[in-house]
Amino acid sequence: MMESFLFYLLRSTIAIAFFYLIYKAVFSKTSFHSWNRMLLIALLLFSVFLPVFHFQIFPESEDEIGLLNKFDKVYSSSNDSIKMDNASFHFSANKIVFIIYLLGFFAILFRQIIGYFQFFGMIHKSVEKKLPDGSILCINERKIEPCSWFRWIVISNEDLENDDFGIIMRHEQTHYKYFHSADRMLFDCFKAIFWFNPFVWLFCREIEMIHEYQADEKTLQMGIDHKEYQLLLIRKSVGENAFTLANNFLQRDLHKRIKMMKTNKTRNSQKWEYLFLLPAMALIFTVLSFPVLNARNVSNGTEIIPKSELKNVEQSLNIKNESDSIQSAGKQSTFHKIEKQNNAVEKKDSVVRASLYVFDGIITK
Repeated sequence: MMESFLFYLLRSTIAIAFFYLIYKAVFSKTSFHSWNRMLLIALLLFSVFLPVFHFQIFPESEDEIGLLNKFDKVYSSSNDSIKMDNASFHFSANKIVFIIYLLGFFAILFRQIIGYFQFFGMIHKSVEKKLPDGSILCINERKIEPCSWFRWIVISNEDLENDDFGIIMRHEQTHYKYFHSADRMLFDCFKAIFWFNPFVWLFCREIEMIHEYQADEKTLQMGIDHKEYQLLLIRKSVGENAFTLANNFLQRDLHKRIKMMKTNKTRNSQKWEYLFLLPAMALIFTVLSFPVLNARNVSNGTEIIPKSELKNVEQSLNIKNESDSIQSAGKQSTFHKIEKQNNAVEKKDSVVRASLYVFDGIITK
């Protein structure tokens, strides 16, 4: 079970890296923000669930099938010499890797839980006001960066009295209406599971940028001057605390947001580029079907033998068979020697008994 999970993580890592590179090269610079948001979620889900299934585009040869059957029989036999020689180190190495993985997983999970407690602790200390759209405005005395989490929108008392309050609220209400926090929770789960994979963190960074692109776009549709809005973002970037688990008014990569505002809208005719995903899907199916990325559970289900190691297994089995043959031949030769010695002793005893019998007859006469 442990080996199977580690092997799944390897296949998922390859799929996630592949799809991230495809997205970054083809779709990241377009202004189809809603499409790109759905695409990022779909690609990450596809990368996580696709490796669960095993594909066999490349059929096994008859030699491989025969060798696997041969290995199953040897492995399930009462002779555990191969298991004792090789499996002990293999098991201990996998166990160490698995323990390291669990430590990283719980560390990231603990960090996220602490972040949630801090955010809701801040809400508890704020003055709440329910707004007509269903969101809840939380006014805090601390000087913090405006942020939102589902229906809770947190701003400082200073921002409430600022002339830019309406712009900030428009931005944060867009996060609420578009359910951006649900995306953040989903991607945070993937960050905990695949904490070791840098491409998962890059996926999260891309979805955060898409959220900000959408909020900026909706805010500018109010008729706000682009330069005025950009200056507001720059002013809010200095000297304020931010909660990384929430949707912040100011995120990293501010220069990318400003650049996107200045970029002309992508023509709708370019949406045909999303069809490029079809050959990309076919390619990842093919990659995950390579024998080196497939495994076979042996009869007792405790080992996984990649097909790329079949030749090594075959050599080990041949060496073992030769060793068994030598030991068997040695035992047989030793048995024959003992048998010959016993026959010689018996013949000698017969001669001695016959001599005594003749000698006894002579004395009697």
